[in-house]
Amino acid sequence: MSKRPHKEVAASDTPQLDAARDRKRVKTSDEDVGEALKTLLTFAANIKASDVAIPETQKDQPLKLDSLPQHLKNDFRSLSRSLLHSLPAVRALAGEEEKEPQQPLPKDEPKVEEEPQPSPQDNTPVKEERYRQTPKDNARGAVQLPSTETLTKWTVADIPPFPPPLPPVLDPILETAAFTHPGMAKRPTDMNYERLEWMGDSYIYTISCGLIYATFPTLAPGKCSQIREILVKNITLCEYSVYYGFDRRADFPAEFGLGGRPGGTRVTPKERTKVLADIFEAYVAAVVLSDPVSGFARASAWLKALWAGTIQQQIRDAVVLEKKATELPAKNQLANLILAKGVKIRYEDAPNQRPQYSRDGRQPLYTVNAYLDGWGETNKLLGWGTAPHKGEAGHRAAQCAMDNKKQIAVYVERKRAHMAALEAQRKEE
Repeated sequence: MSKRPHKEVAASDTPQLDAARDRKRVKTSDEDVGEALKTLLTFAANIKASDVAIPETQKDQPLKLDSLPQHLKNDFRSLSRSLLHSLPAVRALAGEEEKEPQQPLPKDEPKVEEEPQPSPQDNTPVKEERYRQTPKDNARGAVQLPSTETLTKWTVADIPPFPPPLPPVLDPILETAAFTHPGMAKRPTDMNYERLEWMGDSYIYTISCGLIYATFPTLAPGKCSQIREILVKNITLCEYSVYYGFDRRADFPAEFGLGGRPGGTRVTPKERTKVLADIFEAYVAAVVLSDPVSGFARASAWLKALWAGTIQQQIRDAVVLEKKATELPAKNQLANLILAKGVKIRYEDAPNQRPQYSRDGRQPLYTVNAYLDGWGETNKLLGWGTAPHKGEAGHRAAQCAMDNKKQIAVYVERKRAHMAALEAQRKEE
């Protein structure tokens, strides 16, 4: 390759062509404008959903952000951030952008021909072609990760009187695919719910784990897994699908229907349950992937309210346990009430107890008695408690003793008189 003379390089017009690149970019691409249009459509859909969630009585008054539920606050913040991010493209969409003059092409550079666009007279079935799975469809919807703002703990106020409304899927292609059984696809490339179900299964596990972790901070991992299993098992998800009418919207072979295929086969109830659970998982993924701005937040808020009705007893128990966590253990409370020098409280296994087990028959139960030695008593039975662990059974025995207020008041009074006598003796000395 021969070298160019220095004068020829200096006379080249390349620096003049590069000068346009150094100027501030003021033109927004068509792709940016398209993304802005998607953002506005998403914004309109979410505003409509949020408007339904706000009571009519509250709309007549000036709205304040602090007066709205937490999930609506998160939605409005997310929508505002997305609009700010797309502000230049929104201006271009409004026709208020300053257009940059187009730079001429160099003489020695051939003009690149644009790809031919389909004519308006083209009779290609657009809907059927869009339904066909393409690389663009495979990448449809960016994968969204959870945040601490969306996965907050359950409270008693989150338990709904009835299941929450179904969040819409903003992409009709994904919505159709979520209800299409693989056996009903006309072509191997047609989208069905299998890939969405795989993605939705991950989202459901992530959301359920995040909510459980935030709500039950002191619960052992094994107990957390038991609660998660209640939420994500096929029977639960199938019940949700039936409640929202997914079984009537699903496009699956006739053998999956309630009556089975006329004169033919019929799937087992377990197989039908599995398919309806898969459709529910696919719908969750469709909600998330069709809304890159706030899809994960909307799906999380929906599942949080839906699951709150399923494990409402566990949520109420968590509130009670959280309140008790700030109090002294029952053994310490009983000791503060009646213990003094020479007075003892003993916690021992109940004599002659038969083997006991929990209701599900998996865990053994232990019974512990609380005895008092002192205040004129010897081996006095104060209370008893039964629990899967002896330590917890001892605390329940102490609580049982304190619940017998008439009996415990006698020893509290004897301790008070004893302490008063010691104080008087100390003053005399």
